[in-house]
Amino acid sequence: DKSIFKNLTYLFLSVKVTVTGAITRRHLTDNRSQIYLMLADAALCLLSFSLAHYLRFESLTGPLAQRYLYGLLPWVVVVRLPIFIYFGFYHTLIRYISIYDIKMIIKGVAISSLLLICFSYFLGLTIYGYSRAVFFIDWFCLTIMLVGMRVLIKKLHHRYRSSAASDNEKSVIIWGAGDAGELC
Repeated sequence: DKSIFKNLTYLFLSVKVTVTGAITRRHLTDNRSQIYLMLADAALCLLSFSLAHYLRFESLTGPLAQRYLYGLLPWVVVVRLPIFIYFGFYHTLIRYISIYDIKMIIKGVAISSLLLICFSYFLGLTIYGYSRAVFFIDWFCLTIMLVGMRVLIKKLHHRYRSSAASDNEKSVIIWGAGDAGELC
């Protein structure tokens, strides 16, 4: 009995040391924009799933909401964010978002939605009386929200940068360079 608690204590301490060693204060300050983007994505995941549930059932307070929506809502973020990280949502700067990044968003949301469906099925939350159309509506809404937010941030950044540009800068046209030209 004491050895089990001792082993669990060592296990907990090793996880604590690993996490605190991997995430330092400098790491957090250097990657502040990606952390804000990840928090915004988590909020959009919750908003999208709630919106999908509301569009399908026209309620967020009924018995279906209490059983299914509130049961699945925390898992929406837990399942999706690791997939988003895997697909590199936070590896590029928003001001340089490209078609490739949009494709990764579409793939990441689709795979995370499939995993969410499987996860909710195995938890027994969506077996009887729950419409699976909620997951399709959620996929569509979340894809539009994530792409729209990134495009909006890119446009706002370009507008801010162009209004803050000094008069000494010269405008240059780079023809046919695509994303590489935008980086120049």
